[in-house]
Amino acid sequence: MYERFRDRHPDVTLVLLPADDVGSDPAGAVEASPPDPDLAAHDLEQARDDVGSLLTDVCALLEVEARIEVDWRSGSRAGAVQATATAHGPLPGLPAEIPSTLRSAGWHARLTSSSPVPCVDARLAGHALRIVVHRGRAVLTLRGDDVVVGRARSRALVAPERISRG
Repeated sequence: MYERFRDRHPDVTLVLLPADDVGSDPAGAVEASPPDPDLAAHDLEQARDDVGSLLTDVCALLEVEARIEVDWRSGSRAGAVQATATAHGPLPGLPAEIPSTLRSAGWHARLTSSSPVPCVDARLAGHALRIVVHRGRAVLTLRGDDVVVGRARSRALVAPERISRG
């Protein structure tokens, strides 16, 4: 195919580059550099601990009493995941006070919506926080940085196999 193209268009320079995420397998089934499993396991544990403890700190700062859950979501690139912590509980203060409270703890925060549902977006280092307030209750979602684990492990973490009932 490329020979025919070159014959028909001799004035065009054609450069073929290898795909970014595949190794020597022409079908693209093999990843270029699979992550070290031990290093990935350590990074996953650290990312999970970081978002859980950081959201615990945010809940304490805002006086939100809630149970925190941490799970995995797809990262911003293939083969990566992000630890995501969530909490849901009553908010004792006013939504408009949240940005200044977060800023006092070093966050870059702003009220991105004031009505009908107040929403606050904040960032600290590689973490992104979103707080949505509805009827006096807050839903807090904190995402961490990408952890590269490979495509197969990423799929397993984000969408673990479910037990079929039948």
